[in-house]
Amino acid sequence: MTQKRPNKSGPTFDEVVNLYNIQRAVMAAAKGKFKRPDVAAYYAKDITHIYNLYLALYNGTYTPHQYERFYLTEPKKREVLAAPFLDRVVHQLIIANIFIPYFVPRFSPHTYACLKDRGVHSATDHLNGIIHDSLEDGGEWYIVKLDIFKFFYSIDRNIMLAWVKRIVHDPKLIKLIDLCIHTDQSGEYNMKEIWGMEHEDSRKKGIPIGNVTSQYLANIYLHPLDMYITRKLLPDLGLPREYFVRYMDDFIVLVKGKRSAQEVFGKVKDFAENRLKLRLNPKSQIIRLDSKTSFAFCGYMFKQGQILISRKNKYTLRKLRRVSDADDWSVRFPAWYGHAGHCANAWQYSRPFLLHNPAFHIWLRKYPKSRLVKQLDQDQAKNPNRHNTASPSATLPEEDNEP
Repeated sequence: MTQKRPNKSGPTFDEVVNLYNIQRAVMAAAKGKFKRPDVAAYYAKDITHIYNLYLALYNGTYTPHQYERFYLTEPKKREVLAAPFLDRVVHQLIIANIFIPYFVPRFSPHTYACLKDRGVHSATDHLNGIIHDSLEDGGEWYIVKLDIFKFFYSIDRNIMLAWVKRIVHDPKLIKLIDLCIHTDQSGEYNMKEIWGMEHEDSRKKGIPIGNVTSQYLANIYLHPLDMYITRKLLPDLGLPREYFVRYMDDFIVLVKGKRSAQEVFGKVKDFAENRLKLRLNPKSQIIRLDSKTSFAFCGYMFKQGQILISRKNKYTLRKLRRVSDADDWSVRFPAWYGHAGHCANAWQYSRPFLLHNPAFHIWLRKYPKSRLVKQLDQDQAKNPNRHNTASPSATLPEEDNEP
């Protein structure tokens, strides 16, 4: 089935809200969660629930339900508001029929995070590519490394809705999106705890981190900043638009010359504060780029033209040494390697740990076609005298002195 081309005048309510789209939204929201009680209960009478949701949306009587609150401590402590399943269906409806067809095509190609085929690995590959290009070009290059302070908590919901209205003109759809942005539950963050003091605009700021719509809304909110950097700042400096990469609220601009780097830093800071009501994280900095430069981005270390394992990922691997249960290990380690395996030194660093962990050998027998098995075979072919057997005296590589 060919996808209908988006209407140039923006989406209409009847195009978005219909039984077919709601059914697809239910499937998207339930993907991988069919064993959860709330999802199972919904599917037990899915036809009835779909029709009732359609009537509520059509008649304008739909209201979001109470969010579930909890805290995440990794990579840092943050409050998460998780929506009930019915609300997640509405979120998927908005994403599939409004955000993806009408907003995503307008995004900069160098914007990553929560976009199809534009995840963390694509972002790091792009960054590593432009670093290689600049080093080969010669001259004095600088990395303008920027980060938004308390980004999701700082988003001004009125400004957000104003950006949305530039594309969406249907009053019913605007009201529906407005519910995702301005609903009371989304504004009930503990702003005193977050900011360290009472914030004057606390009731106007913040969108729920747990909502899948928030990931798209965050990209929409920063889209004007992307355009300002790629269509104004970089061309004015005679640099290609590709010398920019953003992953959610972390972004890097590659600039030639220290004065130009300072100019970009100052102009981006002014744009963020004046147009978007955002503050840069004090950790934002300008780094001179050379063969010895090392810096972190998207959970990786960039050093000497290579993507390397970060100190935090090394620490996580060391904690996994204490995991002896094969089932627990078979979940936690592949998740770690799925991220760290993108690094040039992933196998070199993790090999001693793998070969001398009994849970790993149990896992190998369970998944004989794993890419780690292929890596072991290649390693053995290159080093025939090296034995891939267990030894109780094995240790992980010593921690290096990364910044």
